[in-house]
Amino acid sequence: MYEPFKTNSPRFVSRVPGYLPARAKRVGVFVNPSDDEVRRKIHSYSLDYLQLHGHELPARCRELRLSGLPLIKAFAIATADDLLATAAYEGLCDYFLFDTKSALPGGSGQSFDWTLLDSYAGRTPFLHTLNI
Repeated sequence: MYEPFKTNSPRFVSRVPGYLPARAKRVGVFVNPSDDEVRRKIHSYSLDYLQLHGHELPARCRELRLSGLPLIKAFAIATADDLLATAAYEGLCDYFLFDTKSALPGGSGQSFDWTLLDSYAGRTPFLHTLNI
């Protein structure tokens, strides 16, 4: 199922900005993207990474790796047991991103319980969103 980020999100980008820093890494953030959307965004924005915030299954991550770009898969975490979902994605993603579980995909603005990461036993390096 294809569910793009809402176009009224403050993070939604519908066109290439007038200025994109040449040295900054460009990360395309997607929720259950279609192949066509991924291809268009990689080309339009010269993306360096794909970041997935939807319900992408491991097989979908395997397909998206064919783009040749590093892949970041986000996981909504509320308890240490939620970290177990990462096991099926080992070797398919370059990084995991752990975020506070909320009703909608993407950042919620809620503080993350860093102690949950003490239970992470995977081999894939992880990132965590930081709320300042």
